Amino acid sequence: MVAEVLELGHGKVSLICRTPYGPQVQVSIDLAVTEGRAVAVITCRPTSSWKRLDGGASWAIAGTLERHVRAALDEV
Repeated sequence: MVAEVLELGHGKVSLICRTPYGPQVQVSIDLAVTEGRAVAVITCRPTSSWKRLDGGASWAIAGTLERHVRAALDEV
């Protein structure tokens, strides 16, 4: 699933993910802790610069990563 790690550290993770649908998806996860709570913002978009529907791949990857991020934040 993860094809390349672009950035890792200090509350930010950027990845390129492969999909079974064709296009690769760029993923950004921004983490912040405020008032004792951890907040994660996950953004996914196709890596192609021209407009192209990604067949729901961005939503599927965001949903999968959301479960993993929630589990990781619960452990902290």
